[in-house]
Amino acid sequence: MKQVLIIGNIKEDTGFSCETYIKCLKGCFQNFEYLQPSTKFHPKLYKNFIYPLKLILKRNYKVYHILDHSSSFLINFLPKNKTIITCHDLIPLKENCLSFRAKIFYKYYISGLKKAKLIIAVSEQTKIDLNKYLKISMEKIKIKNPLYIKKITTKKPKPKGNIKRLICMGSGNYKNHNIILKSLKELIDKNYKVKLVKVGRFNDKQKDYISEFKLEEHIEIYNNITDEKLENLYISSDLLLFPSTNEGFGIPPLEAINYGIPVISSKINIIEKNLENSSILINPHDSKELTRAIILSLQNPKIDRSILDKFNKKDFKKSYSEVYR
Repeated sequence: MKQVLIIGNIKEDTGFSCETYIKCLKGCFQNFEYLQPSTKFHPKLYKNFIYPLKLILKRNYKVYHILDHSSSFLINFLPKNKTIITCHDLIPLKENCLSFRAKIFYKYYISGLKKAKLIIAVSEQTKIDLNKYLKISMEKIKIKNPLYIKKITTKKPKPKGNIKRLICMGSGNYKNHNIILKSLKELIDKNYKVKLVKVGRFNDKQKDYISEFKLEEHIEIYNNITDEKLENLYISSDLLLFPSTNEGFGIPPLEAINYGIPVISSKINIIEKNLENSSILINPHDSKELTRAIILSLQNPKIDRSILDKFNKKDFKKSYSEVYR
């Protein structure tokens, strides 16, 4: 009998951090079943009505692990005293950025957090937010890193030409890509030869800015890419820009450092804790400070791989073995 049922989002609703999370779990454990259904049906209808029916038939596991807080409502169809849920962040509540209708859905999706036997928070900040915004007892929340770092040995290719490639990732407003576009324009105005590699989508306001200042030829956009393509984008880039105003954990900076890429990120608690002194940290609301940091980093790249030592496979496996007992 399988001991653990790991419950992912439906494939059409799975984000970058959850994909990384399950890969790490798969790399450490064997005696589990993983659910990540895919559908040609309407994703939201499938998530709300069909996925729960599948779970009702899964009643013989020792532990049930819902991988993402946005699917926590599924606990209503599981044995609550055997179910743990991972919460990555509560950024939509913190930033109050949802429409009235979206907020109703979001609160429903995360409503199961209060019913779980145990909540895994990916950082101290997420634990604090769970207590602050949902009034969940601190004793019910355990902090566990959502990844381990497997050392990359791929060598960076020799640069072709003198154009510097700046990579950024994500699509949420808190990823703060408005400031990146402003900085890109400042660099181009200063005659720096740079190209922005965007993994994810721009919103309408950002698209208007790109069009207004004719930045199209300086930007490459990639969506729904494979792991292999993401790896190629990392190793062909010169610098990761990650000036988020909020993060639950922040995986891309650690991945970039593992690929030998310098990082510029934000002076926010979780980033400062994870990156320590390995990267340049800036005020995420100051494009000129970001521009100065980019110029400095391109001239004198700063990489400290030693910070990755605390994200090792042995500690990750031990940590999650404890909650699966």
